[in-house]
Amino acid sequence: MSEVAVAARLEPCAKAGRDDMTAEAYFDPNNLVDSASFKRALRSVAGAVSIVTSGSYPSRHGLTVTAACSLSIEPSTVLVCINKSAGAHDTIVKTRSFGWNLLSSCHVPLAQKFAGLDGSKGDIRFVDEEWRSLRTGAPILIGALCSFDCRVIGVHPIGTHTVFVGAVLAEQHRDELEPLVYRHGQFAVPASLDPGGTEKAT
Repeated sequence: MSEVAVAARLEPCAKAGRDDMTAEAYFDPNNLVDSASFKRALRSVAGAVSIVTSGSYPSRHGLTVTAACSLSIEPSTVLVCINKSAGAHDTIVKTRSFGWNLLSSCHVPLAQKFAGLDGSKGDIRFVDEEWRSLRTGAPILIGALCSFDCRVIGVHPIGTHTVFVGAVLAEQHRDELEPLVYRHGQFAVPASLDPGGTEKAT
């Protein structure tokens, strides 16, 4: 499906949303749970670890995130939530594209690097792995569990972050890899359960 076709299919939904409901009408800061409690609760949520990338050499940017997911299968769209202070944020805005790269269990050091734990920023974060471009030019991790090359079709600033909606123009995936997740401040891999809820023997 072309970018024009995707935009055409989404526009009626966007118009309906604007007519029926606005964020301001349903948002009262006084009714929100406090941020400390919210953050503690979120530690219990297991999230898929991924790297969102943007730009091109020598001005590539990327960061480790768990706030990203599929949005719609038809048309193929995803969303990623990016802190406005992140280096990748303004590059996504400028290029109108991003790569969403989901990591496997072998990528813990890479996840830590793109989280800034070693103090690195910008293009230097990309030197330890192999990257390619597909359609938009955004960096795509060759060894990723799966990657999605996306054109930005929606931008929604909310508090400290911006939600970017991306139309998926290309993808790559490897079924044999184990996904990397993050919960309670630790990296982990999911365990398969049998129908009775007991962990399967490996």
